[in-house]
Amino acid sequence: GMTRSGASQNDEIVRKIQWTGAFVGMAILTSLSYFLIAGYTQRTHLFMKFRQLVFGSSIGDWIAWTLALLGVLGVLIVFSQLLPWLIVVGIAVLLACAFHWTIDLALSRERQTPISQVEAMLKTMRLRGLDENSLRQFVCRYSGKRWEEFYEAMFGYEAKLKARRLWGPTERGRERPKFGAWRDPIIAGIEMRIARRRELRERRLLARVEAKALRAKGIREDLARQQGNRNARALVDRAEKIRSTSSLRGARTIGPSALAGDEAAPGTVIVNRDVLLEGAIAAILRGGSMADAGITQGKHAGEEDEDHERLHESWFKRRYGTPLDLICSPMIRVILAIIVLATFTLWFKQNSGDKVLRDTAGVINSKRVIDVGSPDIKGQMVQLGADVTEAGKQVANRTGNKPLQLFPETWESMNGFAAVWGGWNAGLAGLLLLLSAFFIGRLMSLIVILSAAVAMIAHHLNVELPLLGTIAPWMSAAAGTLLWIFGVMFFRDREGY
Repeated sequence: GMTRSGASQNDEIVRKIQWTGAFVGMAILTSLSYFLIAGYTQRTHLFMKFRQLVFGSSIGDWIAWTLALLGVLGVLIVFSQLLPWLIVVGIAVLLACAFHWTIDLALSRERQTPISQVEAMLKTMRLRGLDENSLRQFVCRYSGKRWEEFYEAMFGYEAKLKARRLWGPTERGRERPKFGAWRDPIIAGIEMRIARRRELRERRLLARVEAKALRAKGIREDLARQQGNRNARALVDRAEKIRSTSSLRGARTIGPSALAGDEAAPGTVIVNRDVLLEGAIAAILRGGSMADAGITQGKHAGEEDEDHERLHESWFKRRYGTPLDLICSPMIRVILAIIVLATFTLWFKQNSGDKVLRDTAGVINSKRVIDVGSPDIKGQMVQLGADVTEAGKQVANRTGNKPLQLFPETWESMNGFAAVWGGWNAGLAGLLLLLSAFFIGRLMSLIVILSAAVAMIAHHLNVELPLLGTIAPWMSAAAGTLLWIFGVMFFRDREGY
């Protein structure tokens, strides 16, 4: 009777854990579904950028995303959460659709009237000859403290960013509240990835066309290909420099001083982002080459640039750059994170961590029931927090400490190496590597990989430290975390993610 009662209690705990995971999954899947549905129907800027990133992905990107998805599915299977998540998928989509087709559309209809009125007023001002930049500055200045959402609805996301940079602060120089600022680093990272793909695609296209034009002149095929690569690299680099400075030139022409009429802005030339590339292709199609068109100034044109490439580059260098660039790329860190988290999950399973988690989950349910009508509700919540903390400690303490075993017991040396890849520190190292994928930078990447290695390996070295003694697991975890924070804060690429 007692055995049957204990089994039923464990089954009840398992069901409660599965329900908890189902609610967590429903929150995540509802947010994701809402992003896709609202983005598709309203063509939001973030959705369009994400769509452009996905459909322009390379095979390597698809492989990395597939590995990440398999890793998530593996974690759900190990913790018996796959079935609850699959059940709530339909509910999440229905909730997202209901919210969008009721709240969002009602809000959009309510806002349409004032937006239309302002658009009509601005149209009248344009017909009277008022400058467009002055109109936009007027809307930015006099739309109130929370102006960004209205300005974005009128002129778009990119125009809002320019207005924030030029006219965002108040007359006293204080920053006004931002709308949807969490999107800015995500969109900036997506745009940087798209720009890199565009440069690579343009360089390959120009190199092929230029090599074909040179071969038509009787130049040997290998020399024509090498010369085409050099000329294409020089042209794309120069086009990118013009693109990077065009926004600054435009900002000088519409800056506050120019609009106020204090002094005349220097004359600028608006350059089409692809005018150089179109001119080069047109010159080649007319039967010439970029050198004949004066675009690359002969065979030594690339030597004027700082990034002058060698006479011949392999496919590996054209795709990934140097080996150091590949090692420091976010893709490598994501792959390492998946491997480390997979070994941590296997260690957790070998040490019956999932069973301990299910048993300990009954602590909160068995100890306390919250009485919302009680006058001592604050004390009950404090006690509940203490119970949750105690439950977490029990999970950590009762989980076995056996090292990870990937090989037969007779292979002691190999299992000794595998021990580093198990334990709570390995889980922390995997999370640090995974979070670092949102940032780029060569030195930062090396520091992040070093921080993960410190968190995983330092306490296995049996090193004696002055005043501290032997390195404990918590010491290596703290050192790795601090090193990660230091690298991300001071050595990430400021123009990146």
